Amino acid sequence: MVNTRELLKFLGCTSSNNGLIDYLESKQIFLTGLSLEEDDFDAYVEKRELGLCLLFTDEAKFLGLANQPIGQGKLYFSTVFFYSEGKDNYNQYKSDLPFGLSFNDTRQDVLMKLGQQSWQRLAKDGKRVISDRWDDLPDVPYRLHVTYDGQSGKISILSASIPDKPLS
Repeated sequence: MVNTRELLKFLGCTSSNNGLIDYLESKQIFLTGLSLEEDDFDAYVEKRELGLCLLFTDEAKFLGLANQPIGQGKLYFSTVFFYSEGKDNYNQYKSDLPFGLSFNDTRQDVLMKLGQQSWQRLAKDGKRVISDRWDDLPDVPYRLHVTYDGQSGKISILSASIPDKPLS
């Protein structure tokens, strides 16, 4: 089983980081063949059976290198997505979620655990919150994004990410 805390420690590492490679391979997740599709700057490793998706971002985008062409640099582990049962045809992620969150949590539960969000997205009705994001959580280098199920209001996807740097 994937250990959430261990996995999150690797956010921001390159896909060639030996610690990341060894950890993922011990969980039967392999990065061999990881590459960008033409004209794309993100590569995904989807593990639907584990309820997990890993996102690797091109160096130029991740580090904000405006003068470096896409596809010439390394790939950085920038985001991990944790899925609830059935969301986007994924099994539910079985390990612990960050900050004591649970897929049974509603938005009110999440706000009680994490406090005021930094950003939110509203549904077309302008009332229902589809997702929230926390940019400055204590003691972690990543931001947390929570998407809620439209029917139950419970967490459907939780992601942790290292934001791309501004272009320089």
